[in-house]
Amino acid sequence: MASLFMVVLFYTLLTSVIVPPVAGHFGRVRLSCEATPAYPLRAAHPLYCWLNRNYADPRLRDLVVTLAGEMERAHAGTVTVFLDAGFPFLNGFPLLPHLSHDDGRKLDLAFYYRDERGDYAAGVTRSPIGYWAFEQPRATDAPSCERES
Repeated sequence: MASLFMVVLFYTLLTSVIVPPVAGHFGRVRLSCEATPAYPLRAAHPLYCWLNRNYADPRLRDLVVTLAGEMERAHAGTVTVFLDAGFPFLNGFPLLPHLSHDDGRKLDLAFYYRDERGDYAAGVTRSPIGYWAFEQPRATDAPSCERES
């Protein structure tokens, strides 16, 4: 039990103290996992942060923080939820299963959901981690593409 505690402690120290400044040398910054009033953006699940899948190019971070702020200003109380971003190091190393998440310039965002009354449902995703649950178009939605005859 003591060795498991030491491994968890070492990993936590490495992830929270060592990795963020080193990631900066690779052109990556950490996306915060918790939303605040000044930063209405958060991870869909702590797992993304525990596994260091929450690193992005600073320009992408600025863009998504601006998006989250604009959404919050337009719809008070809205928090933008992200899923996978990228690893803190090494361009060209894919973030499985996303082969394209290899340069810090990709980020998956969750849908914004409404509750039964039609009000914004804060932090809700269709699955606990945001993946493997799919949305079907409503009957009133326009087709997303033309079907071939």
